[in-house]
Amino acid sequence: MEEKVCLICNKKFEKPVNCSKIRWKQRRFCGVQCKHESKRVRIKCAICTIDFVRHKHRENQICCSNECALKHRSLFKEKYGGFKKGHKGYGAKPWFGKKLSEAHKRKISESHKISEKAIHSKQETARKNRGSNHWNWKGGRTSELHKLRNSKEYNEWRFAVYKRDKYTCQDCDVKCSSRIIVAHHIKYFKDFPKLRFEVKNGITLCRKCHKKKHKEIGLETRFKVLKK
Repeated sequence: MEEKVCLICNKKFEKPVNCSKIRWKQRRFCGVQCKHESKRVRIKCAICTIDFVRHKHRENQICCSNECALKHRSLFKEKYGGFKKGHKGYGAKPWFGKKLSEAHKRKISESHKISEKAIHSKQETARKNRGSNHWNWKGGRTSELHKLRNSKEYNEWRFAVYKRDKYTCQDCDVKCSSRIIVAHHIKYFKDFPKLRFEVKNGITLCRKCHKKKHKEIGLETRFKVLKK
């Protein structure tokens, strides 16, 4: 059997049966503990001078604990990062290291909404990722009715109905929150395409009353054959 000497504990160890020639050539330690031990370094803490063990690649770690690290930071502030008074800007990022006020953030946000460049960039990204170019494209399986119900026009119609009815259910007179409010078509969405986005054809309902309405519609249409 082939043998080697461990670089940490100096013990001899044999080649395992399931170890390949390449692995055996690279192997320098007898086990996992010695392998981990090879990556550890014993140094003195910069504050309390107590010996502690750290990983050999963690060269920035000079303190044994968080308490000592905070003391070191307070004693040697110039060594650590952060914005310094009179410091020059970082070229392309002059705001780097500065704290912006809420009013300043709001101004930046509003300017991005108006900016033609930002709007054009958003539109271009949307155009490039539309349809078959999108990563989640599944061959155009979405039905036309589903597309209409998720369109901008449908959303505008819905909120126009809510506003007219003062966000109140027209059946039970309950003030509706965003979770329970529904805009219901008086004349069916599927059967009357011309009246789909007519505000007069909409009525505000809560989810409970909306379910009742659809039960009645079901009795008139879907369950008509069963009644006979």
